[in-house]
Amino acid sequence: MSSEKPVPSFPVPDFDRPTVIFGAEHSAYLTKAQMGDEFYSGQHPMCRVASKLFFSGGKLEDYGIRLKGEIDSAKAHAAIQGLLGSFAPKHEIKIGTVGVALANWCVPVASSEKAA
Repeated sequence: MSSEKPVPSFPVPDFDRPTVIFGAEHSAYLTKAQMGDEFYSGQHPMCRVASKLFFSGGKLEDYGIRLKGEIDSAKAHAAIQGLLGSFAPKHEIKIGTVGVALANWCVPVASSEKAA
């Protein structure tokens, strides 16, 4: 039996254009209790990706992940931008929430996709 805790659910939010540009409101983020310690502390691998996106930008593929096929790409990218661009939450809440989002919405890029 695995000791890993399940990733909290986080559906892709439908942000309007001003939210994408100016950042999401505090209510768009998970709380520390909702995300759990691994995400809040930034220890989950997807939090490290979220942090790199925050500080360096780039594409998901630059960090070895891509959106799942069933995820609306435009909506997900807009959500990531709106969540990372906000001044509303504490940094740990921002990175933890985006880490949860990426863990829900993304899969690793296959080796064959990296070479293409």
